[in-house]
Amino acid sequence: PRPGKNVLSIDGEKIGQLTSGAPSPSLGNTGVGIGYISGVKE
Repeated sequence: PRPGKNVLSIDGEKIGQLTSGAPSPSLGNTGVGIGYISGVKE
């Protein structure tokens, strides 16, 4: 994952943006990321 990329819902709607990302050695170098999600309904 790359910072600035969109986070999408299951329907393909933009719901947020990534702030950082890196490969995870403990997950076999699968990419993991951190970001912001907006408009979450509780």
